[in-house]
Parts: sequence; structure tokens; C-alpha cells
Amino acid sequence: MPPDVDGVLTDAGMYYSESGDEWKKFNTRDGMGIKLLQRAGIITAIVTQERTKLVARRAEKLAIPELHQGVMDKLTVIREMAARHGLSLKQVAYIGDDVNDLEALKAVGFSASPADGLPDIVAAVDYVCQKKGGEGAVREIIEMILDAQQQSATLTVNRSNVTREDGLHLWRFTTSRITNNDLISHLYPVIMAGGSGTRFWPLSRQLFPKQLLRIMGDETLIQQTMRRVVCASAPNRVMISTNPAQAESIRVQLSEWKDALTDNFVLEPEGRNTAPAIALVALELVRRDPDAMMLVVPADHIVKGQRAFDAAVSLAATLATQDYLVTFGIKPIRPETGYGYIKPNRKVTLGKQGTLKGHPVSRFVEKPNAAKAAQYLKAGDYYWNSGMFIWRAAAILDEIRRHQPILFRGIERIGQLMRTGGDQAGHRRCLPDTHAGFDRYGCHGAIEEGRDRAGVLSVV
Repeated sequence: MPPDVDGVLTDAGMYYSESGDEWKKFNTRDGMGIKLLQRAGIITAIVTQERTKLVARRAEKLAIPELHQGVMDKLTVIREMAARHGLSLKQVAYIGDDVNDLEALKAVGFSASPADGLPDIVAAVDYVCQKKGGEGAVREIIEMILDAQQQSATLTVNRSNVTREDGLHLWRFTTSRITNNDLISHLYPVIMAGGSGTRFWPLSRQLFPKQLLRIMGDETLIQQTMRRVVCASAPNRVMISTNPAQAESIRVQLSEWKDALTDNFVLEPEGRNTAPAIALVALELVRRDPDAMMLVVPADHIVKGQRAFDAAVSLAATLATQDYLVTFGIKPIRPETGYGYIKPNRKVTLGKQGTLKGHPVSRFVEKPNAAKAAQYLKAGDYYWNSGMFIWRAAAILDEIRRHQPILFRGIERIGQLMRTGGDQAGHRRCLPDTHAGFDRYGCHGAIEEGRDRAGVLSVV
């Protein structure tokens, strides 16, 4: 838990002695609260834009292991801290009061502001303290965290829209027993990064495909994807599915998480469709964790709205615990012929979280012609198939075993060879001889055949 200093750990006042020395007023109860967090095994830190000896001495007295002063980009520092400790941003709580805290507050799992935080901050955070900065706000949050930990509970926000006397909204914060921490502990994001990006030629090449390019923003698409998924799970649980030709370039681009990803590359011996790649990763995950849940995401997607995405992951993970194979649908905005389509059965709701609902799949449609695509858009009851999925690794392997047995036997033998150090030629010999027949098996085939277990929810 990294709080800010001025306005959070202190009252933001400027105090000077007769000799001109600067002073800061810290609250002793906040300090004791930080020590209680440490005793409970929770990592503490200070992240501040200021750079003073007073703050350094305070951090030293409280034995705070992570002190970061003079920080302009707080979110980057918090990301780096989380990665070092094997945590996701969802496992980080941050308390801030000013505009330079806003980006970090929006990204972490739990955000809070003192009672006297700026209006923009108060409107953005999950919880507004009853105490002001330097007057016990930090202790207030700490006690809630410790109370939740003692009850083996997850902190959840009940946005009941209670309005304070000053007209600002106060989000009531409660604790509830649960499942989401358990879900996170078994959730493994799987980044599918083996494509050559032929539709983006000539910028995209086989050895430098679209996911390795800067298409929008300062980072490449695979770097953006990595940041997106570590909000749901620790970096050392992220799996990269790719091929030998691209693996080194991807390692370079994801060097920020080099240590976490060292053993998490699963290399296809030969590029095929999505089902073989997913099955290989699923086999490895079941070996590591029989309860593993896969969040499958393409490396080359641009996703706007992290919180909406996180909410979709949360609901989908809940459905996946019931052995549903969940796919994320995108509401069409044009008659696109390059995507597959999904028709949900809206008469049945598998699960609900806020305004987000999951429905059984009524129909899968492969890439349609222009007339059909226009018809689906006009009907308003079809989604684009995003290629993003959540399911238990054991569940998808079961579907592949039942409906694509030739594929399953080949992948199972490849997995055995990989574990015993077999060579690439041996891997290839395990693949079916008829390449055309093998290539037609995308993961959608296994899901469509097992439609009784398929669910869809819209992420936009």
C-alpha cells in the first residue's frame, strides 16, 4: 500500500521553525497503522513528488522498504514496484489527494482519498475517507484492510451514491467474503503472440508482426496487452504463446517483466491455428496448477476502457468456475466481414455484475459475406467474436479431447516431448499429416461443438 505524503500522510501545511527549518506534521496513528500493516505481511511504500530529508527520516523510522521521492509519473513507479513483488495492480491500494495522483488512483485495485482531497480526486476514487489528510485518513484505510484480511474477505465497493453535505459523492465501502481473491490466484493470462499480421502488411512482417509495432500510443501492442492483463494477475502468471522465430523479439519488448516471464513462453513447433496453441498452453498450466483458469487474449488488440475490461474479466472468471467457456463479444459498429459473429440467447442470463450480463451462446457464425454482415448489424442481436476467452484449462482440454481427438492426441504427445526436451523435428512428427485438415481447427470449433458450455458477454 503506497500513500502519497503531502495532504495524505500530512495535512499539506507548510511549517517553519524560527531558524527557518521546514517542518511537516505527521499523524502518529497513521504511523502505527503502517507498522500494523507490516506485521500483517503487507508491503508498504511512500510515493511522492516531494524530495525532502524529513520524508526520508519518517520512512526510515517506520521501516518502510519502498521510498520513492521526486516522482512525477507515479503510476509507472507503482507498476514497477508491483512487478518486483510479483503483484498485479489489482492487489495494490493507493491513497492520494491531488491531480498528480489521478492516473495511479484510476489504475490500482483500490483507490482512496482523504476527506479534503480535490473534487476531481474524490469523484474518481473508490472510497472517500471521513478523516482529512494528516488527521488519520491513512489509519482509516489501514483498519479497513486489516479488518478484511482478518475476515479472509475481499474489499468491495458498493457505489450506493450517497451524497455528502458538500454535494460530492461518497462511495460506501464494505467487506464481503469471497471468491475473487481465489479466482485471481488461479487466473493465468495467456497472450497469443504467434500471428504474422498479414492483414497489416507491409508494415507487419513475419518476423516483426503487428503486435511488435507501435500502432497507437508510445508502446507496442504487445506491451499494451501485457499492461492490461497484469491488472488481473501477477506478471509471473502471464503465459506467452508464440513461435521460435518471434520469441526473442517478444522477450526484448517485454524486458520490463523479464524475470517474471522467464519460464512462461510456450513455443509452438510450427504455426497452425489457435486451438493447437491454446491446447499446448492449457496442458502446461494443468501441469502447474490443476485449477488453472486461462484468460486468452490476442497480443495485437487495442482495448480502451481498462475498468470495463476488468469488470468483464471478473464476471467471466466467475462463470468459468462453473465450467462455462466464456467468450467476449464486441458490439458491431459496421458490417465487418473480417470477423466471426456470435448470437447470444438473451432469454437466459448466466450471470450478472452491475449492468454486465453473461448469456448462453445461441449461434456461432464464421466470417460472413457483406450482405450477411449488414443483416447482423441491422438485427442488433449479434456480437463480433473478439478472440478473447476465459475458461478453466482442464475444461477446454476436455472439449478438445471430446470433439477434436486427433488434435488432442498430437498436442498431448508434443507436450510430453517438450517436458522431456525433445527436438523441433520430433514435435512436428507429432502433428497430423494432413495439414489442411489440422489448420481448420480453431478454438472456436471446440467451443461450438460444446455449445452447451459456451457463454458470451459484451465488453463494450
